[in-house]
Amino acid sequence: LLVGTWKLTGSDITPAYDVDGDGVVETDRYAKLESCNKEFYERYISGGNGQVKQNCNQVYKATTWSLSDYGMTIKWRFTGSGDVIEKIVSINDNLLKATSSFTPPSGIVYTITNTYTKQ
Repeated sequence: LLVGTWKLTGSDITPAYDVDGDGVVETDRYAKLESCNKEFYERYISGGNGQVKQNCNQVYKATTWSLSDYGMTIKWRFTGSGDVIEKIVSINDNLLKATSSFTPPSGIVYTITNTYTKQ
């Protein structure tokens, strides 16, 4: 099910976070993205190769990916940077929901739930 190209079509964060630095906390990250930054694609190619396009000004970057936890955790590896780990919440032929988390210096753990639509 995972192999193919997926476009980001939604992104929420909990607890609420000041996504755009305007002093207002929000939970809908996707609504705060500039239209150009909504051009976010993940392409999963058989055999663990992949590509990511993060905005409309960028070409696809080559990456590698792997699954763990019985196919429920995706790990992306980017050359020259750390790994990105997403836990699959649900997946079907058309929709992928996955979560990741980060902890800023405040110590609060934030969870991001991204929704992708298969292209």
